[in-house]
Amino acid sequence: GSTVALAAVNEISNQGLPTIGAFSPNAGVYDWNVAGDTWLTLEGQDPVVSAKHYIAPLLAMMKIDPTDPYYSPVYDKFENREWPATLFFVGSREAMASDSFRMNQLLKYAGHDSEVIVFDGVPHCWASIYYAPEAKHYRKLVADFMREKGVLTGE
Repeated sequence: GSTVALAAVNEISNQGLPTIGAFSPNAGVYDWNVAGDTWLTLEGQDPVVSAKHYIAPLLAMMKIDPTDPYYSPVYDKFENREWPATLFFVGSREAMASDSFRMNQLLKYAGHDSEVIVFDGVPHCWASIYYAPEAKHYRKLVADFMREKGVLTGE
């Protein structure tokens, strides 16, 4: 979900169209080249995603250049264009966490409002476990962020 959402925001931004006011993706595949540190250090540790069993088969089917910024936005340039305020959420046990760290750095270096919040000890898809304390806290943080950026009103 976050992979496609960030790609869509990137394409809208690249086309010079007005972007959304704020954006809060979870960890996604923002580098299909799997060059980020956590793809290596957490291989086999994330019960949901791995480079070997998730990315490699998808790349074989998709037949894309994994460094093409259209698919891997970490290879794009973000200067001199509109980008929404961004708050990434990742788990410290997500194989793809580095992709979010790298996207955050790129956006900040380009002068955009971007941050990352890391939840300790959780793997990919952790926020979808509705009753988990981390998921409850995550939902509150997203709502607070959206209110702070003026795109959500009310409780």
